[in-house]
Amino acid sequence: MNIDREAPILGKGVAVRLLVAAAIAISMIGLMVDFHSAIAYPGTDLRNRVVGARLMLDGIDPYTFKWQPGLSERFYDPLDDPTGLTSKLSVSPIVLTLQAAIAERSYMQQKVIWLIVQWAALIGTVWVFLKTSGSQRKNTLIWAISFCFANSLFWRLHVSSGQIYVVYIFVLAIAWFCLQSKSKYKNIVSGFFAGVAASLRPSFMLFLIPFAVRRQYSFLLGGAAGLLSGVAFSCWVVGAFIWKRYILAMLQMVGLVDLSTYLPPAEDILPNSTIVYPKIVEGFDWNIYNPLERYFTNNSFYQLLNILHVPNKRSILILGFLATIAYLSLCLLKYLPKNKDTGYLFLFGVLICLLGDFFLPIPRYPYYDIQMLLPLLIIISLTDVKYLISHNSNIILIAGLFLCMMGFIVVPKPLLFGGLLITLYVFAMSLFVLRRGHRAESITQPFKAECKTTLLS
Repeated sequence: MNIDREAPILGKGVAVRLLVAAAIAISMIGLMVDFHSAIAYPGTDLRNRVVGARLMLDGIDPYTFKWQPGLSERFYDPLDDPTGLTSKLSVSPIVLTLQAAIAERSYMQQKVIWLIVQWAALIGTVWVFLKTSGSQRKNTLIWAISFCFANSLFWRLHVSSGQIYVVYIFVLAIAWFCLQSKSKYKNIVSGFFAGVAASLRPSFMLFLIPFAVRRQYSFLLGGAAGLLSGVAFSCWVVGAFIWKRYILAMLQMVGLVDLSTYLPPAEDILPNSTIVYPKIVEGFDWNIYNPLERYFTNNSFYQLLNILHVPNKRSILILGFLATIAYLSLCLLKYLPKNKDTGYLFLFGVLICLLGDFFLPIPRYPYYDIQMLLPLLIIISLTDVKYLISHNSNIILIAGLFLCMMGFIVVPKPLLFGGLLITLYVFAMSLFVLRRGHRAESITQPFKAECKTTLLS
């Protein structure tokens, strides 16, 4: 009889172990694919950061630099448009300052180092939420979602391109970890790391909007300290000139200024169109592309407006984004009690930042979607597992994850539709979670008041 009762439990344990072993094996295969990509393909987006850091260390403006014959190939990015006023570089000076720590190494060495950094940031982000979830059932969901992201096509593209978005969400994950601590200074410390994330990517200053709406001054103070610390560090290392040029270059990229009116005449001369540029640079043939890159798609709203030939596109994007911020802020004011857990503010701060990417008048590529892991893990941490599993909107998330993992087999443009479905789920579920918390608070408040009256009497 004992054997009969224990057999199902034993069988269930074996099944779980087999699933875990299969997940680990698949992830290890994915890691080997990423390593092959790192050593076999050029790494299109890592190159501009490597070149930018080297130029910065030599006191040259990396945001407007144009390579000429006779210069070292260490300063050449084959993907840079020689006819544009700006280079392909778009990261902040603090990112370049950090990249400068390894900039003198060979390009191959930097590609391998960056592969390790990307995977470490992904694993670190997952570890933070496993440590702070407080529930084994939630940990199971965290593992499941993380496995899907780590084996998605957009993660393969992120790693192959040498992108940096996973580092941004890791810094915000550290901020979340600090926010879950019991320290009386947790808001300031968490805000500090959020500010550091904003110094790495200035658009993340939008993250602070929900905290400003609910007057979380200690968090805002920490955010300002983190942002200023990052800026001050890069200015101390390379000088303030780099920030001035960065701001001008970004304003040029989004079409808000004409950079030629700000550049000295000598810097406003574009290279001769007859120049023959090298294709083999630091041991990599830039005519060879990773086959996965054929799945690159631009899913920005700007691209959609271009396809539809809508006039006044930039104005529409600005108004749309302001309306989105206003709507999410009103939801927080309406549904979030004044002294409620700041985890909801954190979630909506991340949501505003990630939605903001869609409204920028520049391309938005699939590797951006690795950032959606962060709000999904926050939603799991904030919400009852039973509610999450039973929610009807899960079909949207499952369809999005399928498209991003295996949809390329049967669906055209799988990352375009998969990324949009995951974003839709994150947006909708964030609102559902907030409103559910509001309803629960509305039900429990009268009960608490009645209990207090009974005890006093």
